[in-house]
Amino acid sequence: MTVLRRTVEVSKSLDDTWAFLADFAAFAEKEMKAGKTVDQAAKEFKVDAKYKGYVASANPQFGGPKPNMQIAFDELKKAELKKTK
Repeated sequence: MTVLRRTVEVSKSLDDTWAFLADFAAFAEKEMKAGKTVDQAAKEFKVDAKYKGYVASANPQFGGPKPNMQIAFDELKKAELKKTK
């Protein structure tokens, strides 16, 4: 039973992580479409209360949400370029 319980806990944790990442990406897309810069979007990003214990960057050396926001903006721009080809 211990293994099953841990498997369920890990699965729930992964589900929460994927949901957090999807919400972060959706926020980035909304901000980019609104014409915001990476800096503006990063400053405005707040972790939703449903993600208790989550932070925008798990490692403070990464500088908070800005580096992750930059990655999201870059990937969204790549996706837009692929659509136009």
